[in-house]
Amino acid sequence: MPLPTDGPAGPFPAVDRRVGGMREQYVTVAGEGVHETEVNRSRFICALAPAATEEEARAFVARVRERHADATHNCWAYVIGADAGVQKASDDGEPGGTA
Repeated sequence: MPLPTDGPAGPFPAVDRRVGGMREQYVTVAGEGVHETEVNRSRFICALAPAATEEEARAFVARVRERHADATHNCWAYVIGADAGVQKASDDGEPGGTA
């Protein structure tokens, strides 16, 4: 399913880059963002950022984990590349059916 885009100035800009001589084009977030909500006295914080490489994604996850070191769970996920060739996620031990 294609992702929404508002064009070059919108929240989901198209990225066009070369990797190993091949051109990749895909839609991603324009920059870092945070959303917070509370459900049944539990605080949920969603942090998101563009990452062109798995190393960038891991570094972002580490920064968020450090920023919220007192969090009970730091769940994360990332998808890298136009072909979504790298997909990783962790529920950080969150009990099933609780979030």
